[in-house]
Amino acid sequence: MTHSRWRLLIHRIPARPLYLRARFRLALARAGAAQIKRSVYALPDRAGAAQALIRSMRERSAAEYREVVASAESLGRDLGTAGRREIPPEFVRRLARLKRQLGRATALDFHGASGRGEARASIGRLERASAARGADARRAERSPWTGRVWVTRRGVHVDRIACAWFIRRFLDPAARFRFVEPRDGAVRPSELGFDLPGGTFTHEGGGCSFETLVARTGHASPALTRIGEIVHDLDFKDGKFGHPEGAGILRLLEGILVSNADDLARIERGAVLFDDLHRSLAPPPKLAPLKKRPRRL
Repeated sequence: MTHSRWRLLIHRIPARPLYLRARFRLALARAGAAQIKRSVYALPDRAGAAQALIRSMRERSAAEYREVVASAESLGRDLGTAGRREIPPEFVRRLARLKRQLGRATALDFHGASGRGEARASIGRLERASAARGADARRAERSPWTGRVWVTRRGVHVDRIACAWFIRRFLDPAARFRFVEPRDGAVRPSELGFDLPGGTFTHEGGGCSFETLVARTGHASPALTRIGEIVHDLDFKDGKFGHPEGAGILRLLEGILVSNADDLARIERGAVLFDDLHRSLAPPPKLAPLKKRPRRL
């Protein structure tokens, strides 16, 4: 059956990237369009043909938005696991590519495809995370705790393992440690001592060295307070706080001590334990409530 009436369609899609034109040609083919010239198509003027083309274009735009969201989530995870405080150059490049991709998708979305708001929000979250990381880096440059060697006694146990975790987790991810015998434990002017006689951070006011570190570096939080109380009980064995998870933490730490004679290995293994403990005690991140989309009539 032939069509006596046709609609003329002339598009202005840019030549780059190539996949955009390919997608548009596929949408036109599904709608039954015939190509007359490079950018000129004839669309059969039948019921549903134009609607099929619009639906196909909307689906393509929605897929593009989903791709932006997935890439943004992946990039956010990579930034979260980066071991440095400064923003990795690769993150900057990938974020710029994502923003260009979103810009192209938005420019070609003439029919209000779903997912545009979510894609923009995902880019916004990355930009805020990037800004926060940059602020952390600037604070780190001014921090007296970064770029230092931390000195403590050999044969690290509960308190010193917890202190080392806190130092690398909250003060300086690249912190280096030196282990000494108590009798020859002189701390050099450029170094910081912890849980060491005469060290910068040690037992004060009836508290363990971990509690001193948290209080004096300004990183107090309910989760760290709880961890400090657990470490206190395990270090002093006085049962002052009596948190029920203390016995399990002690058993795990004993396993680390038995399995690792090297102090640095004990610190690295213990860091995994205290990371997980901190995650279990810290409040989960608040998620923004889902916005109800208006129903289309």
